[in-house]
Amino acid sequence: MARIVIAALLSCIALAARAEEMSQTTLVDCTAGAGCRCALPGVTANEVAIVLGEEAANPNAAKMILLSDALGSRWSHLTPDQADASYGGDGICPIEVFPPRVPRDGLWSGKVRTSTITGCPPQFDQMLPAMVGGIALSKRIAWDGRFHPSLLSDDPADQPVTWEELSPEVYSGRLLTPAANEALKVQGQLSASLISQDTAVAVLRLRVGMDGGAAQAILASAGLGDCRVTALYDFRRTGP
Repeated sequence: MARIVIAALLSCIALAARAEEMSQTTLVDCTAGAGCRCALPGVTANEVAIVLGEEAANPNAAKMILLSDALGSRWSHLTPDQADASYGGDGICPIEVFPPRVPRDGLWSGKVRTSTITGCPPQFDQMLPAMVGGIALSKRIAWDGRFHPSLLSDDPADQPVTWEELSPEVYSGRLLTPAANEALKVQGQLSASLISQDTAVAVLRLRVGMDGGAAQAILASAGLGDCRVTALYDFRRTGP
């Protein structure tokens, strides 16, 4: 009997954890002096982690809001009403259900905001700008009424990424890399999100490591035991 009770309790805990993980995030979009607009856009904490470039979902997401303003998006312990008041509103921010955002056609520009490199040989310091700068662009985009990160590329028809839609505004991607040999393994993960009609962000994570084999010691001595590169990109509509 005791085992049955314990099993039932563990099941309840697992279900509660799963529900919290999948619960929708409250988005609070604020403008200085004008207050905020609050909504449930249908995005989970896992999807927010992709947008923010976090390694895992925020375990306290159910008790926080995703605050967006001119400086970007971040988690906050403010309530929606508190955020509205702090940005010049009346302190009342009713929760709306937003339809998916649609990016505006026009001239879009992209650039690298930050980039980091760890566990890599010194030569990568010189290679990094070229490696992560390829996504930067300035081009006119006709979105055809929906967001897709493939258009944030110089050549949408020829890019080494397969994208998966997590929601109409959030995508996860996998970089198609050459087949690894018996020791070298290259992995590339991307994410992209539409933040507003005129703003999008993307994150690139590249890992070069060892996958066993006879050449493992050689790769380790060359500094490729676990080489990781992360880059965060900003895209903005800059003109018609």
